[in-house]
Amino acid sequence: MHLVFRNAIALGAATAVWLPLLHHFHRVDGVAREHVTVSLEKRALDPKNDVELMREVNPEWDWMSRTFTVLGLANRALGHESEREAALVAMDRIIERAMDDARDEDRFLLPYARAKPFVDPSARSVFIDGELLAMIAARLLVAPRPDWDSEANELAMSIELAMRRSPTLSAESYPDECWTFCNTTSLMALAMLDAAHGNHAHATLGSDWVLQAKSRLVDARTGMLVSSFTRDGRVLPEDRLALDGMTKLIPVLVDRLLEAAGK
Repeated sequence: MHLVFRNAIALGAATAVWLPLLHHFHRVDGVAREHVTVSLEKRALDPKNDVELMREVNPEWDWMSRTFTVLGLANRALGHESEREAALVAMDRIIERAMDDARDEDRFLLPYARAKPFVDPSARSVFIDGELLAMIAARLLVAPRPDWDSEANELAMSIELAMRRSPTLSAESYPDECWTFCNTTSLMALAMLDAAHGNHAHATLGSDWVLQAKSRLVDARTGMLVSSFTRDGRVLPEDRLALDGMTKLIPVLVDRLLEAAGK
């Protein structure tokens, strides 16, 4: 056997042995976990712009970093009253800039987004709009912003209409390219907005999407949802099954989210 192959097999076997045992050598207790969380929060609260290096690698990461920073700050604000005001200031700063930047969605998309038009001429990238709505809804769950209600409702309506117009109930992230991640993120954002507004305006879309996904977007061999597909449901040749098997759980998670929102 070639030396490279032997080494690869040895490395794989060693990893299989030591990885499950790693927790015996390094444990993160509550104090250490809180220290890491606070350190990350302080960085999120820092208004300086240090994303250019990240954008050189992938402009999508710039947008996603804003989304997950706002979600993290909202989570901290809801659980730690002493951090609420500072978190609100930081979230408002990030979201206000995001609202302005989102007008040029190409800024956050890879170059191939400009190779052809979207199949749905009335739609925008659900990657951009879904995560923007997630940011706004997360902030509204912490404290109301009546001046953002109109924009949030218009964004929610645009997303739902784009999904409803699609044969798969999934809107495009890139031209004729729908991502399971982006559409489920949008469903999450719509459910969060409903919770913030105290209604169930978008619950039916979530239920309908779950049924559609189970019937049309499941890989027959693995039972997992595919990660990317055309607007009419054809799995893309380069599709990878959802990372870490998580999309197998998405219909269940959406069902649970809708169930919780209805209580």
